[in-house]
Amino acid sequence: MPGRLAFAIVLGLWLVWAGGAWAQSPAPPGTDVARRLIAGDLAAVLDPSSASRFGIVEIASGAMEPTLQVDDRVVYDRAAYRTALPERGEVVIFRPPPSAVRTCGGTGLFVQRVVAVAGDVVRTTGTSVIVSGVASQIAGVRPPRAVRQFPPVPVGRVLVVGDNGPSSCDSVQWRAPFLPVSYVVGKVDGIVWPRDRAGLLPTGGGVELLHPAGVLRDRLDAFVVVARGVVAMDEAVNGPRICSIFDPEDCADDLRDDVTSAIRDERRALAALLPPLEADCAGAPIRTLRRALGLDFRAASGRRVGVRRLARRLRVHHGVALDTIAACWDPSSPGTPSLG
Repeated sequence: MPGRLAFAIVLGLWLVWAGGAWAQSPAPPGTDVARRLIAGDLAAVLDPSSASRFGIVEIASGAMEPTLQVDDRVVYDRAAYRTALPERGEVVIFRPPPSAVRTCGGTGLFVQRVVAVAGDVVRTTGTSVIVSGVASQIAGVRPPRAVRQFPPVPVGRVLVVGDNGPSSCDSVQWRAPFLPVSYVVGKVDGIVWPRDRAGLLPTGGGVELLHPAGVLRDRLDAFVVVARGVVAMDEAVNGPRICSIFDPEDCADDLRDDVTSAIRDERRALAALLPPLEADCAGAPIRTLRRALGLDFRAASGRRVGVRRLARRLRVHHGVALDTIAACWDPSSPGTPSLG
């Protein structure tokens, strides 16, 4: 999945503040994305087909400053190295090998940058890191102060250094300096929190910040409104479920009123979104969803369809809209501007 697409959707993190409850019945993939996003499970947003693929960790030390700062939340891909090996410049999350534990203490996950791979010969001079005769060029990095000459990096291992070299406990300090690739948990794709630091981590260093503006801002707003609509509909359908046990007739009327009210509110919100998206790829799914909600509204208010069947229709309509809006970030989509 393209990193830019993933992070465009991850910026829907604002939905975490919305809260919400939902039914446990099966739902279309797009609906599942919205539900998990609102629950704070950003992994599913990045790859709804495999919620276990991505993880989120909080940065607890300054070893990777200025690239990663204390309290940043970063997302990492557990599948990145299943069919590939870490490359120079990539930021990885790993379990500390015994040498690192003895030197650094602690048993939690480490976050550092790969500066050398199998076959590379590395030396540190106190002011730079020389990899196979060439000074490492990573933007914003503070090289370690230690002077050390390393043997060639063995096959199946890498050499890792924190961007804040003087304050990082990494390969330069370990007695056995090379990190086995088997200890690598995943590749860090970028920062997802705080919002003003959300961005990708290029191998050349720094953070490629994402600043949604113009049509990108409008698309994100559309995704947020539709996702909130999913929660509102589910709350309307499933919230007062207990009353159906004691007074099923009145409860059905209450549920229907709640659903029609939620549909009315969402159609108004969608109408407000449409003007700047008329000529954009996100405009069509918004128009389609609004028309579908109009039919659902008439069916609900005219009592032509049961509430449970209506709920299934609403989930399908929202799921299709979310999937289609998310697809706008596909780099292959005509007219899709780049992020950042």
